[in-house]
This record gives sequence, C-alpha cells and structure tokens, in this order.
Amino acid sequence: MNVQVIKQGDQPEWAVIPYKIYLELVEKAEMLQYVQDYDSAEVQHALHDVRFY
Repeated sequence: MNVQVIKQGDQPEWAVIPYKIYLELVEKAEMLQYVQDYDSAEVQHALHDVRFY
C-alpha cells in the first residue's frame, strides 16, 4: 500500500492513503460497528431474560 506520512516537526501528523483503500477501511469499520451493536443488543436481551427468584 502506498502511504504518505505528513509530519509536524518530527512527529507524524497525517497519513494519506489511496481513496480505494480509504473506502475499504470505512466499509470494514461500518461492519465492525454493526457487529458490536448486534453483540450489545444480544447481551441486553440476555440480561432482560434473566429471572431472579
């Protein structure tokens, strides 16, 4: 992957990546968020079903 790093002084400040790679990363991040939301909902549902006697 072709990445350009832009520094502020001697510290990395920005990373410039090809647009196609950016879109792939956005898609993967969205999918990860869907999975996390599902897992959270599943836990909440399971906790709701717990009955205390």
